[in-house]
Amino acid sequence: MLFAVSYKTRGTLTEDTAGRSLKLFANWAPPAGYVFKAHYTNADGNGGLALVEIDSAAAALEVHSAWTPFFEFTTVPILEIEQAMQIHAKTSSWRASVK
Repeated sequence: MLFAVSYKTRGTLTEDTAGRSLKLFANWAPPAGYVFKAHYTNADGNGGLALVEIDSAAAALEVHSAWTPFFEFTTVPILEIEQAMQIHAKTSSWRASVK
């Protein structure tokens, strides 16, 4: 399933812990079942955004728990707009049918 993952730095992040997170990231690879499609950093230096394919909640937990000392995560399932529009049309028709 495709997800938008946004993350922001924790307020407790210090120069030392930021350096530690960079060292960890340089030596890290995501587990099977968690595939980055795109990964961006915010230009203000306070987090980032990734589009990821996640096979299971366990894979998501394995990734996010590695970084929870440094970042807060929001993970939202997403789908292509064409598919979403079909679903919206279907549910709108259903609502209109109920009198």
